[in-house]
Amino acid sequence: PIEPAPVEPAPIEPAPIEPAPVEVEPVEVAQAEPDPTPFLPPPDLRKQTPFPGTFAPDGHLATIEEAEAWVSLVKALKSSTGPISLVGHTDVEGQHPTDRDNAWLRADSVRALLVIQGFNRDRIAVLGAGTTQPLGSNATAEGRSQNRRVQVLYTQAQTD
Repeated sequence: PIEPAPVEPAPIEPAPIEPAPVEVEPVEVAQAEPDPTPFLPPPDLRKQTPFPGTFAPDGHLATIEEAEAWVSLVKALKSSTGPISLVGHTDVEGQHPTDRDNAWLRADSVRALLVIQGFNRDRIAVLGAGTTQPLGSNATAEGRSQNRRVQVLYTQAQTD
């Protein structure tokens, strides 16, 4: 049998590649829309109710403590036709004692519960007041617990 002779491949040199010029037009980046300005109805129609639940000292997840009060609040909000404002509050303890972010997250946690109940998310404004409006003394555990809250503001349904 005849064996083929080994063949050496010819070296291949790549052809130089010239990059083509590319024109890039500036693109405007959309900014996230902040929550709408809180709706505050006239004082004679305004209803302010505390969220019937609790929050851990450094936490923002809402725990419904009073089921009957929650059901009553949901019914009242459903009978109201105007926007809803949720204002979160914190105490002075924790990782960020004056941080409004945790207060905002608390209010947003309540908004999530309302959305689960069928409310339109866009109808609900969320704000964080931080430590600026304490109800109780931050010197006691009970007072700090009172300060970890969310206030619900809405227009009371008018009766004929």
